[in-house]
Amino acid sequence: MNRCAGRAVLALLVLSALACAGLSPTSNRAAEGTALAVTLDALATVIAAYTPTPFGAPPPVTPAESVPTAVEAITPLPSATSDAYARPSATPVIPTGAPPPTTPPGFYAAQSGDTLRGLALRLRLDPAEVLLANPGLPLTQTIAPGVWLTLPPAAFVGGYTTPLLPDSAVSYSPAAASFDVRAFVLARPGYLAAYTEVITTTQPPQPGWQIVAEAARRYSINPRLLLALLEQQTGALSAPSPDAYVQLHSLGLEAPALLPGLSHQLGWAGNQLNYGYYGWRDGSLVSFATPDGAFYPADGRLNAGSFAVARLLALLYKSPGFAQVTGPAGLLATYTRLFGDPWAAGSGALISGGLTQPAMQLPFEPGVRWSFSGGPHPGYGSTLPFAALDFAPPAEQPGCAPNAQWAVAVRAGVVVYSADGLLELDVGDGWSVVYLHLATSDRAPLGAVVAAGDRLGHPSCEGGRATGSHLHLARKYRGEWVPADGFAPFELGGWVARFGGGPYAGSLTNGERVVTSCACANIQTAIWIEP
Repeated sequence: MNRCAGRAVLALLVLSALACAGLSPTSNRAAEGTALAVTLDALATVIAAYTPTPFGAPPPVTPAESVPTAVEAITPLPSATSDAYARPSATPVIPTGAPPPTTPPGFYAAQSGDTLRGLALRLRLDPAEVLLANPGLPLTQTIAPGVWLTLPPAAFVGGYTTPLLPDSAVSYSPAAASFDVRAFVLARPGYLAAYTEVITTTQPPQPGWQIVAEAARRYSINPRLLLALLEQQTGALSAPSPDAYVQLHSLGLEAPALLPGLSHQLGWAGNQLNYGYYGWRDGSLVSFATPDGAFYPADGRLNAGSFAVARLLALLYKSPGFAQVTGPAGLLATYTRLFGDPWAAGSGALISGGLTQPAMQLPFEPGVRWSFSGGPHPGYGSTLPFAALDFAPPAEQPGCAPNAQWAVAVRAGVVVYSADGLLELDVGDGWSVVYLHLATSDRAPLGAVVAAGDRLGHPSCEGGRATGSHLHLARKYRGEWVPADGFAPFELGGWVARFGGGPYAGSLTNGERVVTSCACANIQTAIWIEP
């Protein structure tokens, strides 16, 4: 964390401490000194909890995915990167792009998903300074999109300012659910229409369109963006017969830790896009660099989707190529040629102001003692946001043995996805809940309508890496992952999730009762619904 970001986090924590002490940032200094003396110990604990730590090895019962993230480990394919941004369509279509900024100096229009803490970190400001200039802002919940804020003009100075795509074109927004990936791919002459890949030895090879569709759903990335990236990099939709090496490196990416194949290329992209998108949202990631060392701090007014895509392209291109692929004739032109101008309908805010979670119950049946085995950690894959919680059922055998216990619906809804260990339950009002590691046997089918408490399936190791049968549970709102401890904390039957300073660490709190996560699944981690 840089010095300014650290000061911003500390300022917010001091502001919280002042509020707990019954003071405001403008109260008497002597009174502040007395009150703060009482809260110093608690404040130190909170500061430690909010200090980012490197990803460690996950607990043994939780899934982990290894993906290269270091820039120096990524070497683009010369054949792909040398002409990817120079492959115009027969009739080039130059998109209009985002509307030119009309922000008066010193003012900022709140964007989808903005929070006081995230915005302050992104703009390199103290949260207390933002709050004093804009009284009435929510301290922890989302700010209503479009609300005008007074901010210092210097906060907007940045090295990268180009809007590439609206958030709705990057995340798995409502419009993505109705997009027919299969029909779109098979109607084009590119190699992706005939591509197949063996994902597991127990199943037949999967067609390319299905690999794209499932990667989009699992990482919650818009499939249109994935297709545009594949077309930009290797002509996946227009080049019918590139050599086999190009087809196995469909994003023009090779790295020592990355296996060849479309599924692995898209897995890398899903992780990187989520890391950029949600890192920008929470203020933990505000810059990026190209492999040749060009450094780009981003302008704080940039939207999360544009930052995420720009950061991804910076991992693939050195600075000259990056300038071209992010320019008018680059990825945005490719996207527009395929799907139309993404900015034509405006930015399309996805997260409303003051968003709160609807009531949900614990995901298991009454009277059965499960263990809280994993605090907030990645919703899918291995990067931000920390949207998921893990629960382990009672088991007669360790490891991935079949388990007779049931995972149940946390709320009434409709099953909108059910395949390969993953089930997504639409619970209404834009919210959905993702269940991962549900066994194939007895898993609720696509289209099933369920009531709260209805059985959905058995915990297992299916659908991802795991060393013990368990349930991985996460939430989305309008296709965006919702952090388990953030603007709308994960609450299940009165139990509220709290972050513990690192992935998989954390607790569930219900009044004075606290259960701390542990992969050990001992009596201290037990949690249940009274029969």
